[in-house]
Amino acid sequence: MYFIRLSQLMFPIFSIPFLARSLGVSSYGEILLIQSFAAVMGIFIEFGFNVSGPAYLAQANTKEEVENKIRGVFSAKIIILTLVLFVFLVYSLIESKSLLFIASISTLAIIQGFSPLWIAQGTERISKISKIEFIFRLTVFLVTFSVVPTWGTAGYLLNVTFFGLIMVFLQYKILYKDLNVSMRSIGLSIRDGISSIREDMSIAIFRIGSSAYTTGSLVILSFFIPAGSFAIYAGIEKIFRSSLNVLSPITEVLYPQIIKRGSKNFTIFASFLTIFISLILAGVLYFYGGQIIYLMLGEKFISGLNILKMLSAVVPLIAVGTIIYMYILLPSGMKNAFSFGTILAGTYTIVMIAILSDRLDVNVMPIALIGAELIIIMVGLVGILRVRKNNYE
Repeated sequence: MYFIRLSQLMFPIFSIPFLARSLGVSSYGEILLIQSFAAVMGIFIEFGFNVSGPAYLAQANTKEEVENKIRGVFSAKIIILTLVLFVFLVYSLIESKSLLFIASISTLAIIQGFSPLWIAQGTERISKISKIEFIFRLTVFLVTFSVVPTWGTAGYLLNVTFFGLIMVFLQYKILYKDLNVSMRSIGLSIRDGISSIREDMSIAIFRIGSSAYTTGSLVILSFFIPAGSFAIYAGIEKIFRSSLNVLSPITEVLYPQIIKRGSKNFTIFASFLTIFISLILAGVLYFYGGQIIYLMLGEKFISGLNILKMLSAVVPLIAVGTIIYMYILLPSGMKNAFSFGTILAGTYTIVMIAILSDRLDVNVMPIALIGAELIIIMVGLVGILRVRKNNYE
C-alpha cells in the first residue's frame, strides 16, 4: 500500500516542475482545477466504500461473502455514477464547458471512483496491483515529457486518462482471477446496490462533507476569486496535497490492522506514528517552503509562500482528526460520530470562502481549512466521551 502511495507522491513531484514551467501558471491552474473536479466526483462515487469495504473483506470467511460485498459495492457505484454524471453534464452545458473539460473530468472520476484498491486491501493482495499501478504511473510520467511540449494541456489530460483506464481494467482482471471470481459470477444488483448505499451512508456523509474543506476546497474557491490568484493557490495546494500522500498510506494500512487486532497498544502505536510523521511533514513545509516552491513550481509561484506556511499547520490537525475517527470511533462502532462534524466543517468552509474571499483573496483558504479541522476534532472528542460513557455504563 505504501508502495502505491509512494508512486503517487514521487511521480507528481518530478512532473510538477516540468508542467508548471512548460504550461505556465494559467494552463497549469486549469489542469489542477480539472483534477480537483474529478477528485470530488470520485469521492461521491467511492461513497465511503473504500473505508468500510476493506474491513468487511478482511473478516470475510467464504468466497460467497467476498462476491456479495463486491456485487453490492460495484452496483452502488454504478447507481451513484449515473446520478453524478447527470448532474455534472447539466452543469457543464449551462456553463458552456468544453468537451475536453467534460471528458477529462468524467474519465478521471471513473478511474478514481472505481479503483479496486479497497478489494486488494481487504483481501491482502496489495502487492499484485501495486506493481501495475507503479508501472502505469511511470508510463504516464515518461509520456508526459513527450506530449506536453506538442499538445499542451490536451496532451497531458489524454495521457493520464488513457493509461488510467487501462490500469484499472488490468487491476480488476488480475484481482478477479486471483480471487477466482468474475464480473459474470458477481453480477450487478440494483437491490444490493441500494442496500450498500444505505449501509455506508454515514461514512459517505463524512467523506463527502470533508471534501468541502479538503479536495473540493479548490473547486469551491474557483467560483469566488480571480483566475490569476486561483492558479497561484492551486499550485501551492498541489504541493500541500502531495505532502499528504506521505501520511495517507500509513493510515490506510493501519486502519484494517486496528480492526483486525483490536489491540489498545497497537492503536496507541499507530496514533503516535501518525502524529510523528505529520509533525515532520509540517516542519518541512514551513521551514523549507520557499525552496520547495521554487524547485517544484518556479519563481512565478513564490508569492504563495505564506499560504504554504499557513497550510503546514493543517497537517497535524488532519492527523489528529484521523486518529480520533479512524483509529478510535470507527472501530468502536461510532459510524455516525463524524457525520454532523463534517457537514458543519464543510458548511463553515463554504461560508468562509463566500464571505471573506473578497477581502482576503486566497489567504482565506488556510484560515478556512484550519477552522474546519478544529471543528472535526472537537466533534470527535465529544464522540470519544460518548464512547467512554457507554463503556462505563
